[in-house]
Amino acid sequence: MIQRLAAMAVLAALMVPAAAFAGDATCVRRNLPAAEIARLDAAYGESLRTALDSEEVDATLLGAAVRACTRDGQVNNDAIFAYRAYELQLQSERWMLKQHGVTPERREAAWKQLRTADGDYVAKLGVDGESDAAAREIQPMAEQFRSLVGLPDTEEGYGWAFAYVAGRFMRQVHEDRF
Repeated sequence: MIQRLAAMAVLAALMVPAAAFAGDATCVRRNLPAAEIARLDAAYGESLRTALDSEEVDATLLGAAVRACTRDGQVNNDAIFAYRAYELQLQSERWMLKQHGVTPERREAAWKQLRTADGDYVAKLGVDGESDAAAREIQPMAEQFRSLVGLPDTEEGYGWAFAYVAGRFMRQVHEDRF
């Protein structure tokens, strides 16, 4: 179930390509109201399922945050997708550190060892509505990452590894496009 939910969250971040220029997903989060950030942090502090069920930010709040972070001051789908991916990455990092002591150095070393899929190919799968195919591209990377950082071989361990890999991967795909 967590695999399916994580896959669906990833696929939402794959839907719309745009013209390329460098963006900053962290900017979007910084421009959300403190109460919204606290709500997101609390949801992710419970479980991955709760987090994925609660990750939608009010469209008005998210639109304002995105407009503050795009060159033209317009809502940009790639900025939204990069932000959602960043949120997955950030919250997964927090969970890994808190629950299993996975340090930033250990995460980065594992990330560098991953055999990664072609980002444009995976994004095209999402745009074409082939969400299951896109998730299948990310699943082996998530399992390899889970093993490399020493997360438990459980649904929870895999789910958070999938969220991290998917988030980081999708952030890389979308962040340079706004």
